[in-house]
Amino acid sequence: MFRSMVRTGIEALPASRTRQRALRTFLANPAVQRVAAKAGLSTGKAGAAVSTLQGDELRRAASQARTVNEDLAGGATVVVTTTTIIIVLLIIILIVALAD
Repeated sequence: MFRSMVRTGIEALPASRTRQRALRTFLANPAVQRVAAKAGLSTGKAGAAVSTLQGDELRRAASQARTVNEDLAGGATVVVTTTTIIIVLLIIILIVALAD
């Protein structure tokens, strides 16, 4: 039983790192930073919070961040992704605020 739990935890590490990387890529994007600044949201605060996200919270935020990353890389208009950008930033900031 204990070995199974350890193995599950070890297998989850690469997935967590991949999800955190997706969020950091999202936060580093100039389009995301512009939208966040206009909305009065701090990408710095959100970036600091990335390492605190776990489980479903991390999975959901990373999934949405990947969508934005792919849309922006594919040339999608910023207007379409602005709402998603704000939602992801708010999710990260709210999770951190609730954890404090």
